[in-house]
Amino acid sequence: MLVKETTKEEIDAKASKMSDFLKMEYFESCLKQRREASFEIRKYVNKQLANLYENRSMFLEAAKNMNSLADIATTFNEKRLAFIRAIDLYIKAGTYDRADDTFK
Repeated sequence: MLVKETTKEEIDAKASKMSDFLKMEYFESCLKQRREASFEIRKYVNKQLANLYENRSMFLEAAKNMNSLADIATTFNEKRLAFIRAIDLYIKAGTYDRADDTFK
């Protein structure tokens, strides 16, 4: 899917017209095509993806996106909260080894 949007508002406006699975594909495309995007946009897209995957009980994918969010977080508190949520999602997915590795 081609991504022309460059701001968080434009991305959100386009995604609001889509179903959940199309949003997932669109947000994944945003991450792949917009590698030079700002940290704020990448954090927003990762958070949205994590929420969508969690709502669809795709906990492993949600945890991976939260882990990515934690990696690019700028503040300690934001990083801590993202890692805690990623650990919770890894546990829900049943991948305890990854939860343990993330905790370390």
